Amino acid sequence: TLSSNTATGAGYWGFGLETSSQCYLAHNTAMHNGTTGNGDGFFIDRSNANVLEQNTANQNGDPGADVDGIRLQGSQDNVLRGNVANGNATWGFILFGYQGSASGNLLTGNTANGNAQIGFALNVATANTLSANTADGNGVSGFDLDFSSDSNTLRGNTANNNVDGSGFSLYGASANVL
Repeated sequence: TLSSNTATGAGYWGFGLETSSQCYLAHNTAMHNGTTGNGDGFFIDRSNANVLEQNTANQNGDPGADVDGIRLQGSQDNVLRGNVANGNATWGFILFGYQGSASGNLLTGNTANGNAQIGFALNVATANTLSANTADGNGVSGFDLDFSSDSNTLRGNTANNNVDGSGFSLYGASANVL
């Protein structure tokens, strides 16, 4: 369990789980991390069956950097509930199927506002559920499913005032339920 911790100014990640399972992260704050131009507020890599609840990942990365608020990479069966990822250099939340499957994850009641690109991005991510999430005022899109992000379910999500793209965008994705 990691609870009520703060990570600021880290060169790479604020919080990282690599090949870890059944961990509980709650009420943690990651701000101004990824100062090397790469990294994330929370980086979950090849890690399964974890719970992230009511964490905050705001303002990670400088403009133009490849830094996300909360990134799940090659990770399965995780629950992200009530987290906030605002004002990050790239994406608020990303599920990415690199180095393994990004599948079976549940994201519910999360907020991604004012991120430079996308609020919630799914990239090669399958069979995930996103419900009751909010993506407002992001630079491109609120919710973006790309590159074989198939068989996902999105229900009861809200996307408002996302600047250059759309509220909900699918590209090269099939069999999704919206």
